Amino acid sequence: MRNANIYHFLIVVAAVILAYLNVVHVGFLSLDDRYMVGLLQSSDYNIWKQFGGGGGDYFRPLVFLSYDLDLKLFGDNPQGFHLVNLAIHLANSILVYILADLLTRSKEPNRYCALVAAVFFALNPLNTEAVVWISGRFDLLCCFFFLLAMIVAIDKRVSVLKSAISLFIMLFCSLLSKEASAGFVLILSVYVLVDLSNKSKRTFILLMTAWVTTVVYLFFRTGFTTKVDSGITKVITAPATFSATVFDDFAVYGFYLKKLLFPFPLNFAINSIDKPLCLFIGIVVLLLFAFLFKRYDIYRLPILIVVFSLIPPVLAYQGGLPWTSFAERYLYLPMVGMALLIGLIVGRLPRTSFILSCLLIMLLAIPTMQRVNLWADSKAFWIDVIKKSPEFPRSYSGLAIEFLSEKRYDEAERLFKKTLSMGYEREFIWQDLASIYLARQEMPSYEYAMARAAFLAPAPRSTSIYNSLTQVLMYYGSDTESTKSIYRKVVQYYLKAYEKDPTYSDGLYNAGKIAMLAGDNTDALRYLNRFLLNPGNSMFRPFAIKLISKINDK
Repeated sequence: MRNANIYHFLIVVAAVILAYLNVVHVGFLSLDDRYMVGLLQSSDYNIWKQFGGGGGDYFRPLVFLSYDLDLKLFGDNPQGFHLVNLAIHLANSILVYILADLLTRSKEPNRYCALVAAVFFALNPLNTEAVVWISGRFDLLCCFFFLLAMIVAIDKRVSVLKSAISLFIMLFCSLLSKEASAGFVLILSVYVLVDLSNKSKRTFILLMTAWVTTVVYLFFRTGFTTKVDSGITKVITAPATFSATVFDDFAVYGFYLKKLLFPFPLNFAINSIDKPLCLFIGIVVLLLFAFLFKRYDIYRLPILIVVFSLIPPVLAYQGGLPWTSFAERYLYLPMVGMALLIGLIVGRLPRTSFILSCLLIMLLAIPTMQRVNLWADSKAFWIDVIKKSPEFPRSYSGLAIEFLSEKRYDEAERLFKKTLSMGYEREFIWQDLASIYLARQEMPSYEYAMARAAFLAPAPRSTSIYNSLTQVLMYYGSDTESTKSIYRKVVQYYLKAYEKDPTYSDGLYNAGKIAMLAGDNTDALRYLNRFLLNPGNSMFRPFAIKLISKINDK
């Protein structure tokens, strides 16, 4: 490695650390982060089931494996999770440098172009969402392995066998992190097709390896039951006319191109865009790309990375998969191509213009630092989202959760109810409302909120909610209801839990036991006998037999 490269690496490291210095003060965001940690800590979670595939909207097992390792190393301390995210972003910035260096090794417009590309990528404020949000690691890991795969594909110094094996592993890992790198095979195919010097036996083998890897990934994604996941189904069967789809898709594509060129204003929850304007910008930028692609071969790979990496987020929009219509984190991978392009263009500028451009790139650290500082204050973060996207209901519940943690129950309740009034009804909102009512000892409201949460929650989450509800009812009782009345109500909730989750056979046992306490022996016998018909691995089988015997002896 050249000494200049080492100094450049140190500059990139310093830029990343200084820009993201305050990331250690960022906690778990109430959106996805806390749920993800709770899922990993639940007894029902099995990391290896994530690799089975089939059925879900997404298939990203490698990232969940990384979360599982984080939890084992750092516990539920968010600092550890954030530092891992930051380390991946730093690694990606270095890989951007290496890729740019490979592209310019034989056609070097400026020995600093690789450094410019890496710093531009490292400091760009569009990347903050993927880096600072723990749940943004999907994009980070996907990009990491994508860059490694691309470096392997274009570096001709390594033997073809080692390159093919490495390419398969890296591309497969990238796809297992997020499907955003599905465009890799198209990028490589077009890049080979237009560059006659790349047409060799080595190139053919690597290209076939990329296609085989993609096919293997699709097999794993559908699962061993060959069940097509709902994410692919939603994209394919998106309910829209052809003309509307084409217009909307090109408008969304243009929006993302505009964001790559000018990222402001930064917003976590983008739900609407000026479609005619974005369509116009998209056409202009694509025409400019076409000119650069035809005129300068050194720009071809960066342009292909941008063009094809923007297709997955457009397809996600078409299928209605994201919880926001548009997201800045989707641009993390396309930013690789934009960073390479900026580095190569700046490298061709005269000295004065080059220095001025570098200074402007360094100024990107300011909005990045501001963005990181905003994430460090959860309440300020959600207030910022509400200000920029008042139509986004999830932001109100996010702020409500912050008020709830401060025991500001009235403000939290108002915001949760506003979220519900906007049509965003989820089980966690009702659970949080229930915690407010329980703190106030408003038991009828607590019961209603928990019952609603259990109704909305899928199994087996519904089971744990019903169990929590029954335990609280049994413990706190009611000032207006008799003990027998409460017991009968608890029985019904256990039956509802079993009805929603037939694997929860203990629900029948508990219903029988509580019905017996309520004096309803006929019902108790019916529930206990149903339990014994299919007790599964329940530890309560011998207890159920004893209870039946006790009832029959009366």
